[in-house]
Amino acid sequence: MILAGVFFPQECLWAGGQTNVLAEADRLIRERKYAAAFRLLDEKDSDNNDLALFEKKIHLAMNYSAATVMHQSFTFIDLNSGQTLDDYLVDPENFTVYNAYDFQINRILQRRIEKTPSDDRPYRLLADFYFSVYQIYRDKWFMQSAELFDRIDELYRKADIIKPLDISSLEKCAMVLVFKKKNREAIKLYRRIISQAPEYGNGNYGLAQASYMTGDFDVSLEYARRAIETFSVPYNKSDAALLAGLSCESLDKKNEALMYYRKSRDFGRIDFFNAQKIFSLSLVLEDEDAWMKEGGALLALDVYNIEYYYEMINIFRTAGKLSLFEKFFDHFASTYEKDIRVCANVLLCRAVFYQNFVADREKSSALYKKALIQFKRIFPPDHEVIRMIQRELKRN
Repeated sequence: MILAGVFFPQECLWAGGQTNVLAEADRLIRERKYAAAFRLLDEKDSDNNDLALFEKKIHLAMNYSAATVMHQSFTFIDLNSGQTLDDYLVDPENFTVYNAYDFQINRILQRRIEKTPSDDRPYRLLADFYFSVYQIYRDKWFMQSAELFDRIDELYRKADIIKPLDISSLEKCAMVLVFKKKNREAIKLYRRIISQAPEYGNGNYGLAQASYMTGDFDVSLEYARRAIETFSVPYNKSDAALLAGLSCESLDKKNEALMYYRKSRDFGRIDFFNAQKIFSLSLVLEDEDAWMKEGGALLALDVYNIEYYYEMINIFRTAGKLSLFEKFFDHFASTYEKDIRVCANVLLCRAVFYQNFVADREKSSALYKKALIQFKRIFPPDHEVIRMIQRELKRN
């Protein structure tokens, strides 16, 4: 949301005052009469001389426009009962009351900066606009991401000199610095955020993340722990727990790392990366029942994805546990013995294992042949997996 902070209005430009117009615009927005709200604001200040009204127009454009052309022009509509803004994109002909405006926010704000360089507000509003543009378009806008990052950084810094940035602006500036790989500068801003709001989850997580990127794993762990406590949304907690696990692993605190990876999973992060971390550590820290279970959970994320099976070989190799590879897949295959594709994947994975890690061509070829029989039951003759197995058999 672009609207941030409370601004002191310039001199009123009409009888009745700015406050009444803003209140009326807010009423129209609540009633979802977005075209009427923008029209009111534009009629009262078509030249965008009043920053408070202009900011309300930005708020409408960025949050309630029915359509936009590269965030340089915006279409507004008045919604009736049962209608949504998304409906306009599907059936624009059903909306007869609409308005399209050439509203180049960046150009207008740049002119204001040139006119009143000692006012912090246009700098912040323009930085906010560019930040939103980056989130929406990435490299598909008029400016590439790198140029946007430089501009956002510059604008926030200039605003900060005039008047200290609020938490919202500090956070966006810090995020841009992280994107620019200026993590130490980002850390300074995150510390400013935390000094104002110690319980702000994003501030704690941002500091943890930037510290991790600089190799300060003790600090990263400290603030990742705080982020777990201060976030309210479970998925955010899962990200923080994952970061805590990574920090622990970097500090060679393997048992604690495993605990945090599992916390991340408990909070909702169920993906290959985290499952891989859990299995890798379970394999070296825990008993057979535990790591067998975690290995099965990893492959169960997508039992048909052969790349997951190949990665299992790497995990066993990295852990120095290749001797347990066959035992694991004996157990895993027994739980999917009626699934042809899973059994074929297991055979193929074993063939690769014996070819590349045991150098047993005879056994590898036998496994490739068995896998080929199974894959031919489910795939057409020209399938890439079948062609790959046939190539390997020729090589052997």
